[in-house]
Amino acid sequence: MAAVGSKAALPTSGGVYRLLHDRERPWELSPGLGKRLKEHGEMGFRACVVEQGDKEFGFVVELVRKQLPAGRGVAKIMCVDNPDHAMVFEANLRNMEREAARLPGDSWKEHEPKALRARVMQRFEDFSKDFSNVCTVSQGVKKAVKGVFVLPLLHGSDHWELICSNGFQRWGKHEHFHGPLEGGVGKKSRDSGWFGDGIYFTNDLRYASLYGKTVLINFVSGRRPYPVVNDKPFPEIGSDMSRLEGLGLVDSYNMHYAPVASTDPSDPEWMEYHACDDRQEPMCDEFVVGGKEQVLERFVVELGVDFPKAPSVGAPPLAGLYHVLTALLDDPRVSSDIPLYGLFMSKVGEISGNLNREPSSQERELAQWLGQLFLVDGWIDRDVRKQLLARQGVKVGLEEKKKPPAKPAPKVTEKVKPDKNDLLSCASNAGASALEKLLTTHSHLIETPDADGNTSLLLAAGCHRNRSPKEKCEVLLQAKANIHAVNKKGENAMHIAAAKGYCEVVQLLLKRDKNLAHKVTLLNETPLHVVAKHNPLDGAAVARDLLEAGCLISVKNNEGFTALQLVKNMNSRLGHTLTKAAEKNDCIIM
Repeated sequence: MAAVGSKAALPTSGGVYRLLHDRERPWELSPGLGKRLKEHGEMGFRACVVEQGDKEFGFVVELVRKQLPAGRGVAKIMCVDNPDHAMVFEANLRNMEREAARLPGDSWKEHEPKALRARVMQRFEDFSKDFSNVCTVSQGVKKAVKGVFVLPLLHGSDHWELICSNGFQRWGKHEHFHGPLEGGVGKKSRDSGWFGDGIYFTNDLRYASLYGKTVLINFVSGRRPYPVVNDKPFPEIGSDMSRLEGLGLVDSYNMHYAPVASTDPSDPEWMEYHACDDRQEPMCDEFVVGGKEQVLERFVVELGVDFPKAPSVGAPPLAGLYHVLTALLDDPRVSSDIPLYGLFMSKVGEISGNLNREPSSQERELAQWLGQLFLVDGWIDRDVRKQLLARQGVKVGLEEKKKPPAKPAPKVTEKVKPDKNDLLSCASNAGASALEKLLTTHSHLIETPDADGNTSLLLAAGCHRNRSPKEKCEVLLQAKANIHAVNKKGENAMHIAAAKGYCEVVQLLLKRDKNLAHKVTLLNETPLHVVAKHNPLDGAAVARDLLEAGCLISVKNNEGFTALQLVKNMNSRLGHTLTKAAEKNDCIIM
């Protein structure tokens, strides 16, 4: 396995800078794109589609093509420009040059483990060398900027318009989990970032896409960064992460740099990444900058469904097909087509149980048909649709046998018998809009449980983070779902959301009924016990919400353990949070 110092796994290395219009001013646009961009923009910034003939198109595609998430492809690339941001960005380059000349450099060399930090800095230099020859322009003359680099880095967000209009805010890396304030993009996370309080970027599209439906490609400037490392065996939380969390950047540095890896590499959508130790191979890198003046937003990448070829033997067989199907469930062309929607919903339910098994012949055939389902103009090919449904054994009504007009696709009037499995599968796997639509015909099944006693609300509270758990819970609660429903283990929606570390869902449920913080399972476990056992991402923030709602730290489960006694790593953020609560209530029992 390649260690931190290896040149392997540098996601944006490989000469991508050669595709830039101006290598000394990488944020500069080609004349054609720049001219089109000036013709757009009513929101404080300009935006237009990047076309295949633009030089920037090749740059963006090359930057991200090897990092696309399973089942996703590039649907659209837009170029954005905020003249005010560009002016501040360029002026700050000169400020950083002056800082680089007068400030002491590389104080990290005095901090242990010195050898590991040196290897991390070598990795950074290998990554950034193509982007360190930067110039500004004054009166038409280029002038080199010394001691400063400008890197193309990624940031996932659902709020790219507000970022391009107002600039990045300092929310730390967990802004994604805590939702919006009224009139704003989001509130500052109470976990201000594991590698320091600042604005977080990465060089890996897969990782960035976990944080939002769109990915911003930004040009990020800085002086030589502070290397963040792990002096404990990965994935433990080392000294750097412990001392940097929630605090500003080290000394006079304006950037931190950390090679990172997932704490659960078996799950490609797991979002918790820790700094690497001297033996752990990095999966990507994270960069933390101190101010928005160091960032210039330049491109927006929208990801769409990428139809796979038939799964081949030996490849991870069903993951790509699963991601395509779940994405299609939210597509209005499919959600309005009851036979197709029902087929895809049933297939998601079949596949989700074991993504590592070999695909059946029917699943291989389905993957092939999906690649032919849509015409070039975006409409569903009705002949392909008919054959796909027939080959997959879907019976359609008489009206389905009549060939409908090609454009636009007609409204489907076929009536189907409500099936509880549709609603349960939708609550677990589909998006909020699809669930809301299905409830118009299936609301009487809202309390029907699955084999484990989980109602639709419980499944929604524990669905994957990218499947909008909060929004689906809101939809179900508005449809009068029983907020106190429990499964066969005695777990309610609060226990399930707490186990996942879903702060937004926990806050939603507490707003409806604070007493949920006190409810116990058949094992006499409060939601705090569940958080302590699972230690999810943002578990500390969930624990704080529960404690503020009155959940007692002193409660013991059937085995005689408090929540604090179930924490596996007392040096974690969750361990510190529960220890403080126990000390405050004078009930530490270890």
